[in-house]
Amino acid sequence: MVNNHKVTTIPVKQPEPKFPVMEIFGPTIQGEGALIGMPTHFVRLGGCTYRCAWCIAENSRVLMSDWTTKPIQEVKVGDFVLGMKQQISDRRYLIPTEVLEVHDNGIKDTVSVTTETNQLICTEDHLIHNLKHKPKWDKAKLLANGGKIKSVPLGTRNAQWRRGWLAGYLKGDGCFHKYKDRWWRVKVTSIDDLLLDTAKSYAEELGVALRSIVHNAGKNAYKSDNKIKGLECTQNDEVLKLKLQLYTAKDTNDPDTNYSAGWLAGIFDAEGTLDKTAVRITQLKEDVRADIVTFASSLGFEVNEQKRCIILTPSVKFYSQCRPILQRKIPLQIGLRCMPSELVKSVTPNDDCSHVYDLTTACGSYTAEGILVHNCDTMFAVDPQQVKEGRVMMTPSEILSALEDLGPNAVQWVTISGGDPMMHKHLNVLVDELRDACWNVAIETQGAILHDNGLHCDHLTISPKPPSSGMKTDMEVLTQYIQAADSEQIADSFCVKIVVFDEEDLRWANNIACKMQLEELYLQVGTQQEELSLTGYRNQLLEDYNWLVNEVLIDEAPRAVYKYPKLQDMHSLILLPQMHALVWHNERGK
Repeated sequence: MVNNHKVTTIPVKQPEPKFPVMEIFGPTIQGEGALIGMPTHFVRLGGCTYRCAWCIAENSRVLMSDWTTKPIQEVKVGDFVLGMKQQISDRRYLIPTEVLEVHDNGIKDTVSVTTETNQLICTEDHLIHNLKHKPKWDKAKLLANGGKIKSVPLGTRNAQWRRGWLAGYLKGDGCFHKYKDRWWRVKVTSIDDLLLDTAKSYAEELGVALRSIVHNAGKNAYKSDNKIKGLECTQNDEVLKLKLQLYTAKDTNDPDTNYSAGWLAGIFDAEGTLDKTAVRITQLKEDVRADIVTFASSLGFEVNEQKRCIILTPSVKFYSQCRPILQRKIPLQIGLRCMPSELVKSVTPNDDCSHVYDLTTACGSYTAEGILVHNCDTMFAVDPQQVKEGRVMMTPSEILSALEDLGPNAVQWVTISGGDPMMHKHLNVLVDELRDACWNVAIETQGAILHDNGLHCDHLTISPKPPSSGMKTDMEVLTQYIQAADSEQIADSFCVKIVVFDEEDLRWANNIACKMQLEELYLQVGTQQEELSLTGYRNQLLEDYNWLVNEVLIDEAPRAVYKYPKLQDMHSLILLPQMHALVWHNERGK
């Protein structure tokens, strides 16, 4: 028997996709690109197409702001470490910078980056400051082809260092002498209680007790007694024991490295001064000057003997390896040129995996195992762990409801940013629902992933990452993006925007404009990750913007030798600051 009943298929309603929302905020203004100044709400999605494993192995020593070190897993949020502040026009400084986040990223494969002085164990994608050809951030695995990186030796205040420090300090602020040509004495005086306390402690480690005294240094300018605190020992046998223990190493042809570093730190704490470029140790005694030259040369310092002082460079190496005690003598900001560089000898994969960590700092970098390394500067929207912890999974209808709660009605634009929102394959569903609700939708993307899913928005900002970011742009995908946007396949209108931090970024932007045959391009000066007041930050941003305008527009060279020929001949080149940063700095939710 034939069954002629018609079978009716009931369509199954597909569940709404969910998106990792990091924040929804507004009303604010669009800070970048063709819509700059336009009132808008923001939907920031988590996740980035440049998701790489930037991690440092457990127990790697991080250089702290006081030039001591900590294993990376012991660094805490709120600590201050040493990182690089990069300003416009290639000005770079080593500064104290606050740790904003500490990331435990579990067990990962690693490589060993080895120089003459240091060895850093990190993931192969970790970014390291590479000076070969031009300064930029390169992945560790790419340094095997002859990288040149910022690298300084890290000193250790062990027993030998402490012995050397006391020997050097007594050569500067103290002396050994014979009383009545028979009994040995030792005395040291200082205006710094910290140095006296340290000297007393280190002498006790050697089994010699120094007693506290008040030394009368004669009349001062006001004809009153000039009394200075000090230490002394008057027991002949004890003084000889101390003298023997302190000065044995300097008579050898190859003094211990830690002893030498400690000795130089001690004489510096007593007699030294320093600026952003060099260490100066004032000394007239020939025997002490000879010791300074011997120890400094053994550690590889450049030595310049002057009439009244001896100058040692590079200064950053002195701070990190010798580690003087008096922090007040060390400037807070030091030109990066004072940090020595080394060639990378090898980058080799490690057989065993390592427990790895990473830091987020206010300036975007820090120093691990003496090597300058990078961290991600938008971690809350990029780092997988932070995205997982900070996200709220929301459907398009829930996002729409949250936007409607923001008001006011005068705001007609919604900007979807990240991370990179284009990494979410169902983004078209969110865009369609927002447009159906009469919102104008703008999307900001890095131009790294192009989906064929029917996505179409009102405005697309394509913002490829410049060299200063350390990222590599896929030119083929970027070309496809621009072609699709130009033909209105994915947006009614679009713009290409490049954030510029230095001259290398400008040259890269010039090449992009040539290769992509762009008729219009937005260049916006990069926002520095600095710890400044709002007024100071605005002044810095305007100074950097002034540099960008002058660099591109004011070129007295003949047309044939323009530095940026494509940019300087474009009829639609727009130079802008990041408007939201000018108004609100980097405050989240603005």
